[in-house]
Amino acid sequence: MLRDFLRLLLRPRVDRKMFKCEQSQSDWSEAYERWNVIYVWSLVLTSLVLWLGRALWELSRLKLGTVFEDILFTVVDILLCTVLNGLSWYCVVKRLGFCGRAGYLVWALIYVFLSIGRLQTITWSQW
Repeated sequence: MLRDFLRLLLRPRVDRKMFKCEQSQSDWSEAYERWNVIYVWSLVLTSLVLWLGRALWELSRLKLGTVFEDILFTVVDILLCTVLNGLSWYCVVKRLGFCGRAGYLVWALIYVFLSIGRLQTITWSQW
């Protein structure tokens, strides 16, 4: 499972089919898979940009200890988000929803909370 998801992460693909609203079930699974990969890469990029901005701010204030804390937090954040997205990919694409409609709702809520966490990182920072 993890190996398959990592293989997808190494080759993200964007095409016109991803933006179509009318698709068959297999097309929806493929679109979800591709959007999930794009989402993981956007989370990684966002985490790195936020870390860089915060690190530059902390270095300008000579707070070297917090730079190392932020490195650890960023690595854990990226790993956690990648694992959660890999798990959602497995449940939605490989297991065809896993828990039915309730399973889709659970994953939607997880994505909402992941996004809220990003917003909190931006608004709660000490910039």
